[in-house]
Amino acid sequence: FTNYNNFGLPNENFSSRITFQTSKKSFFLNFDTLIINQNLNILESFIKIDTKFIDYKIGKYYRDFSNYLNDYLSSGHMLISNNAQPMPKIGVLKNIVLYKRKKYEFDFGLSHAMFDKNDYYSKNPFLHEKFIYFKVPMNENSFFQIGFVHEAIWGGETVIDGESTGSTLKDFLKVFISSDGPKIDGSKHANALGNHLGIWDFVYINNNRINSYKIYYQHIFEDTSGLRFHNGTDGLWGFEISNNLNNFNILIELLTTTNQDLNSDYLREGYYNHSTYAKGWSYKNFIIGNPHINNLTIIPLDVIHVGIEKEFKNNFKLQVLTSRRIDKSDSIIYDFIFKKKIKDEFEIKLGLSSANVKDILSFAVNWQLD
Repeated sequence: FTNYNNFGLPNENFSSRITFQTSKKSFFLNFDTLIINQNLNILESFIKIDTKFIDYKIGKYYRDFSNYLNDYLSSGHMLISNNAQPMPKIGVLKNIVLYKRKKYEFDFGLSHAMFDKNDYYSKNPFLHEKFIYFKVPMNENSFFQIGFVHEAIWGGETVIDGESTGSTLKDFLKVFISSDGPKIDGSKHANALGNHLGIWDFVYINNNRINSYKIYYQHIFEDTSGLRFHNGTDGLWGFEISNNLNNFNILIELLTTTNQDLNSDYLREGYYNHSTYAKGWSYKNFIIGNPHINNLTIIPLDVIHVGIEKEFKNNFKLQVLTSRRIDKSDSIIYDFIFKKKIKDEFEIKLGLSSANVKDILSFAVNWQLD
């Protein structure tokens, strides 16, 4: 479990991290690097420029949607989590506020990212991403939001047979609208060009002085059948409550994929794997979505996940993450993290995690310079 949502980095004995941020009016820079065994790893590092009409973002970053999700306690977003390193990406964003007194809001964005070359891809495949969200205020303390996110792996070239998977403007336009590619002999219908994945995203949030809570559901779909909810309740269900007076958070999630690969010509979706893109929903061999879902084979599952965070006096913080498959007899995987801040510059971190049948004990000292 120590490898889950760990930014796609190995757990080594010694590392050094450098983080820098600056913000000036409409300009924001985030620079985050980690040196492991003399190898430089660039983590989430990007430039964001806000203009009157549209915002631009370029660098290595994760996502600009599902901003309600607590990535530090969650089992992982269905599409883009913190399980892999952030991909090189360029995007445009826009926020529109309607009826300013009531603050109805539209958020939408479009981005283009690039996967890595590896033993299967001789040319980098691309990731197409677009989303739109509509926020409806319920009262002064709460709101409901519905979103739609569509992503697709496309382009690139495979090593095994040198097959090109399309990288022209015409191909991109087909991917953009999920248009069919060529019909394969023996199949009843043509499949969409590329590997498509998306979610319907629902969240209700209520904030008050003492407690804040949120209820959310990320309904995953791989084709038009899932888009129309023919794959039932598959996806990520979550509930999080925060006590603002006691600095206590608890998050509970149910992840289910039991309706993938049903016995139907239009319901043969393996959410994270694909016949052409053999590495599936992964970047640098780490799953880019929820790490409990297998990217190489279809394994329907149900997982219960609980995340707890408590901040005590004297700058002491405890974080507990636990997950267990409930569709079969399985062991609990866990991650205990203890943090102690000394003054403003030093932080001591002690962790105990399960990894297969072993327990891993980790220790770190963070030193921050202003």
